[in-house]
Amino acid sequence: MKTHRPRERNLVFRLSQEEYDSILAAQTQSGKRSLSEFIRVAVMGAIAAGLDDGATTARVHALELRVRHLETSVLNLEDAAKPRS
Repeated sequence: MKTHRPRERNLVFRLSQEEYDSILAAQTQSGKRSLSEFIRVAVMGAIAAGLDDGATTARVHALELRVRHLETSVLNLEDAAKPRS
């Protein structure tokens, strides 16, 4: 049986209207019961994934490598598509 710890702390932060609308839409799609539950799960999941210990930097680096690979592929395709004289 799962026991629930009482949640006695509040966290307050400001959002633009666009940010709020985006979070609200994501919460609706997620099926979470409340916006509070959705945000709590998202934040705790980010912490559990280790995003504070360099994982974000590693992910950005991996994406940069993929972009370079795509750029090279596009250049190769452009060269192959050029008419030969």
